[in-house]
Amino acid sequence: DGRVLDANQSAARLLDYPDPEAMRGVEVATLSPPGPVQTLARERLALLEQLPLGENMPVAESQLQSRGGRLIHVQSTGVRVPMGDGPASLSLYFDMTARVNTERALRRSESLLSPKRWV
Repeated sequence: DGRVLDANQSAARLLDYPDPEAMRGVEVATLSPPGPVQTLARERLALLEQLPLGENMPVAESQLQSRGGRLIHVQSTGVRVPMGDGPASLSLYFDMTARVNTERALRRSESLLSPKRWV
């Protein structure tokens, strides 16, 4: 039903939860910021739930939002896996925030140093 069944310590730390158990029952889509990003997350989760066991979603870039409101740039994917009471979705998120921030800083520096800027 789109809710967290289990989480690991890295996910709890990334999203500012005290521990993985505190994430149980949280609606996965609400881990994304409200608006278009959350709408896209809901659409991807609905598509994931339709996949056969063992099939995975293509990797996509998106954002999560920590409990404190911090935006986290991620790459995500998911796969359908068997559970005792039926199939479940295993979602994987890779924190890309440092990379995204570095790329932005590089683009800023390049634009400041651009010869066009000094003409």
